[in-house]
Amino acid sequence: MEWDERTDEAQDMVTRHLAEQLDLPVEEFIAVFGAGWQALPNAGHDFDDSYGEGQIFGPWYIAGEPFQLMLRVRPDLEAVELARPKGIWVGHTLAWRPDFDGDAVPVGVRLLETAGPIVNAILKRRRQSFRYCRYCRRITAPEDRMDADLCHGCASIWQGVVY
Repeated sequence: MEWDERTDEAQDMVTRHLAEQLDLPVEEFIAVFGAGWQALPNAGHDFDDSYGEGQIFGPWYIAGEPFQLMLRVRPDLEAVELARPKGIWVGHTLAWRPDFDGDAVPVGVRLLETAGPIVNAILKRRRQSFRYCRYCRRITAPEDRMDADLCHGCASIWQGVVY
């Protein structure tokens, strides 16, 4: 079997790896952060200048379909950063960035107690941006829409849009 980061087996391995990094039983990790984690696609490197500091941090991980939550373990802070995923088109490639907008939160000593409400708030805000495509009726994130209620695929098929 060829390695595909989106397979259930691969996501299970990544989820277990994240739980291990946080020294949590997998069941507790999943209860707060969910399952189905994968390494951030199109990351290229773990250089993060999102704070303008130009430092190297650990990699971001992403979960959900469409993507709904980003997580990064920060051993240097003994914390976890959480953010909404924001899809940005760079040419013909969709790149993912953490949308901090006040949501990136280092979660320290009381990880399980404090992370739950933060995760729920991030998920709520991200999910509020989803819309159904008027043609295919699939739930669509903003980065996958041509218009408020038209996904890129249907714009191409039914309206002749060429990307």
